[in-house]
Amino acid sequence: MPNGKFHPSKNKRSIRKGPGSVADWHAAQPDLLRDAIEKASFHGGALRFGYSSDGGAYAIGVYFDGDHFTEFVRPEEDIDLFLQELMDWYDAEVLKKLHNAGKPQNGQG
Repeated sequence: MPNGKFHPSKNKRSIRKGPGSVADWHAAQPDLLRDAIEKASFHGGALRFGYSSDGGAYAIGVYFDGDHFTEFVRPEEDIDLFLQELMDWYDAEVLKKLHNAGKPQNGQG
């Protein structure tokens, strides 16, 4: 993951809907939405949910450790799988941060 940013494996996301689908947050499992918000908040981050400017994709703003970016998920892709990957990413980033916190800085130690 360059710069520690979240890069979901788009080729692993199953295709749930056919072409011409419309992004609709009602398609996401409510429990996964809640869990993703809870996970981000617990780790000091935040999430923003919306749609791309043309309304053709989900837009998920990801905030963590002073950085932020937006991920776009097409409606044909499995939004639930994306949310699960996002929660896994938060866990991995926190583990990396904890691991790096124990390392000496600037050649000290």
